[in-house]
Amino acid sequence: MSKFEFCGQNLVNTTSMLLSNSGSGTFAYLYDRNTALDYVTDGYTGATSTTLNIVFDVPTVVSRIFLQTHNLKTFRIYYNSATANTFTPDCNVSTNSTTNHYFAFASTTVSSIQLQMDNVIEAGQERSIGELVISDLKSQFDVNPSADNYDPKLFKQKIRHVMPDGGTSLFIVGNKFQAGMKLKFVSTAFKDELVTIYNDGNPFYFLPEPTTTAWLGNAYEMVWVNDWNFTYSENSKTQGWDGSIVIEETPGA
Repeated sequence: MSKFEFCGQNLVNTTSMLLSNSGSGTFAYLYDRNTALDYVTDGYTGATSTTLNIVFDVPTVVSRIFLQTHNLKTFRIYYNSATANTFTPDCNVSTNSTTNHYFAFASTTVSSIQLQMDNVIEAGQERSIGELVISDLKSQFDVNPSADNYDPKLFKQKIRHVMPDGGTSLFIVGNKFQAGMKLKFVSTAFKDELVTIYNDGNPFYFLPEPTTTAWLGNAYEMVWVNDWNFTYSENSKTQGWDGSIVIEETPGA
């Protein structure tokens, strides 16, 4: 099983940083955290490649890219507008039949990133992407919590009305993810990464199964909601640290 990861917020967060030679599409759909709304190209249903450019205001460190609910069969990702600038390992896909991709690579400082979309899974369709997340790894777990110490929950936010005739009307606002986890005997280095995330107070992405092979597309923007409670394991400075984390998904998705 892949180790849990906490990654920073999505660095793709405004339409002004997105450029394309395939028509404007709806750039905001790339980062609205709603995989049901896709960015779609305009006039690229054939074999001609088109490139989506992501331009940062300042040089930025990245080490993670993930695509959710896309239809790309052949594509590549490079940086600083030079096709020779590939990440290590590279983010190039030559033959694909899945709709989600997760890429992990060495931390790289970039001024821009290019997503070259060459072809689609089903011929004759426009290129489309539900979500594009570019981020940097904040912490990778030493060891995932055991099943007894991990409590994930996907719940429906809903409004329930009991009608005059006794029937029930239910309005579903949306699905939200939350998780609690208890950690035992973790290293000081890992504890220090966690306290940095806790003290920062910003939302971050949680990936419960980050794998470069057959990724299911599960990535959630979360906030840390409980207090910091890590203490020495077994009251011994040599045994590591015990503590708990409770995270809940941010609004808007």
